[in-house]
Amino acid sequence: MSIIAQAEPGPLTRIEVISKATALGERPCTVGIYFLLLDDLIVYIGKSLNCEARIHSHIGEKTKQFNRYAIQHLSAEKLEKAEAAYIFCWKPSYNRRVNAGLLGYISMKSPRRKEIAHGQTVRAFVKSGQLRVHQFADFQYVKEVDLIALMVQK
Repeated sequence: MSIIAQAEPGPLTRIEVISKATALGERPCTVGIYFLLLDDLIVYIGKSLNCEARIHSHIGEKTKQFNRYAIQHLSAEKLEKAEAAYIFCWKPSYNRRVNAGLLGYISMKSPRRKEIAHGQTVRAFVKSGQLRVHQFADFQYVKEVDLIALMVQK
């Protein structure tokens, strides 16, 4: 059974990933985003120029418990941002880091969080409800465009 999606599809839903998951042992070969599943739970999301080889390296490493996988075919240029978006949204248990900057987020632990905008800190804007905080693992992020909009307001 091949689960390789058509070229440049839109984002997959969790249901699509689960329904298209392949049992271990089948070997598609594609550039794209791969999803490791334990039954119906997505436990890891990765990107690769050779998903077949990367998935089988995970099997050899024995650091992640999974029994199925799914692959979304994407061009190499879109891998970084797509992987970051899936990880940021779905927060799989084995993914610990996400490059939220690719999605337009900045960490609340970043030195930039102390920037002053109209006499207020970023944390003051969060407390006042003008900035929404997004959580991933132990990190909190704000959307960079929202912060910029507050900084340029008069």
